[in-house]
Amino acid sequence: RDSAAHLRVVRDDASVDVFGQSTWGDLDHEGQAEVLSADEVEALLQRVLPAFPTLPTGESTLPLDTATRGDRGHEPRGVYCSRTLNLRSIKCIGYDMDYTLVQYNFQEWEAAAYTYAKQALAKLGFPVDALEFTDDLVVRGCIVDKRLGNLVLVDRFGYVRRAMHGTRRLSRTEMHDAYGRLTVDLRQTARWEFLNTLFSISEGCLYAQLVDKLDDASLFAEARPPFTESRCQSYEQLHNACSRALFHAHVNSALKADVLAEPDRFVCRDPSLPLTLLDQQAAGKKLVLITNSDWVYTEAIMRHICSADMLPGQMTWRDLFDVVIVSARKPAFFSESSPLYEIVDEASGMMLQRYELRPGRVYCGGHARLVERLFECEKDELLYVGDHIYTDVNMVKATMRWRTALVVQELESEVAGLTAGKASRDRLQLLLRHKDILSNVLNHMRTEMVRYEQGRPSALFADHTAAELRLAIA
Repeated sequence: RDSAAHLRVVRDDASVDVFGQSTWGDLDHEGQAEVLSADEVEALLQRVLPAFPTLPTGESTLPLDTATRGDRGHEPRGVYCSRTLNLRSIKCIGYDMDYTLVQYNFQEWEAAAYTYAKQALAKLGFPVDALEFTDDLVVRGCIVDKRLGNLVLVDRFGYVRRAMHGTRRLSRTEMHDAYGRLTVDLRQTARWEFLNTLFSISEGCLYAQLVDKLDDASLFAEARPPFTESRCQSYEQLHNACSRALFHAHVNSALKADVLAEPDRFVCRDPSLPLTLLDQQAAGKKLVLITNSDWVYTEAIMRHICSADMLPGQMTWRDLFDVVIVSARKPAFFSESSPLYEIVDEASGMMLQRYELRPGRVYCGGHARLVERLFECEKDELLYVGDHIYTDVNMVKATMRWRTALVVQELESEVAGLTAGKASRDRLQLLLRHKDILSNVLNHMRTEMVRYEQGRPSALFADHTAAELRLAIA
């Protein structure tokens, strides 16, 4: 005991906290955990609270009052858990780059991808000159029905809840006629295509617009050589043509060259990103960057979003990660044993084959088990964070049994919308509860009337005639 108000606890005595959870990975100092008195906690809060921005109401965004936090709803930028995740037990965190660490300007990026896709289709004779990118037409999570030319949204059971044919929304009757009680099975890839990343939005938009042209026959009437009419006779063939064009647009170096030429236009810089990574390192976490992008693109973009002015001392973005793996070939990275190469000359890109990972190096390819071996981690001690529902979450969980986190950028606007409409929803819920109560009373009265008319005991209407009851209920 250093003083009456200050107690120091050695590491062995502080292996669990007051909730019985492991304290491994806590931000401690020299192997000691500090226990503060009530006065010291109050003094600490007086120093900390001014650093947090305030809401328009004047209250702090630091959620100390759980009741107040619940009243204002969820935070637009927060962590939502579908199962318990104790970050103290996580020893290694792997990050994807695109739309995970790097947040792109969605409208600019997708509009550019859409433009290059149009150019690819125009070279094939498609009449796409008049088409324009509409960023609110398609959302991530839409599913393409290649058989019917529809874009659908399904619930968690696979039933279609909303649908569009081309750019026209289907009525409930049309939707029921098309799907009824059909459940969407994404394993049937011949029919269904899941738009599971933000990169897919431009594809969905272009496909919906081309479906309209196929329906009104303008696709054939306005086409130019070398357009091949026999390759676009069905919605499925049209989707294949659209997908190929967008694939070439993303792979084409012109799109990435645009991003590298104007990073401020395409990439959003967040000063909290390097600070967060440094905090995780301070908590004892090993950090790994695992991306499908090549080294040249990765180095330039990471240098832009984690520039020297955002980092302390002489640090660079490379110091934020224990290992960097580019051209990882996900999802094969998690399911296969691909060869590993170290980039020994970052300027020329010269590589040498390696068989194990070493800290502080840049690698190309490889596989997930190398990461486990390097950091000597069990499967549930690794967390992978990405934006791709299949590649970054489903495959990682199914093949490696790592813990996973999905970055869903759209939730920010969704939560903001929910917060803005909270008063109206509360009023609606109150009215619905009143409706339920009145409906129950009315149904009870009808039941009592039937009992009375049939001569059965009815304490409620014993002194009324059937005619009076019908008049009251009507």
